[in-house]
Amino acid sequence: MVKMDSEVVALNVGGTHHMMTERDILRQVPGSTLEKFFNGMHELKKIDDKVFLDRDGKSFQYLVNYLRNDR
Repeated sequence: MVKMDSEVVALNVGGTHHMMTERDILRQVPGSTLEKFFNGMHELKKIDDKVFLDRDGKSFQYLVNYLRNDR
């Protein structure tokens, strides 16, 4: 469940998709790579104040939408 005070994260995925979502959306699945990446324990690579993820942007957008809909 996403909290109302969840931090909003700006993402640049693969240099082709730019999106914003809540950090808690990305941390929904305990033990997942995304949860580990966005748990605050890692320094995130940023380009123009957006977290850069070297992944396929279109596929990642589907993943985020899946997570937004409570799986």
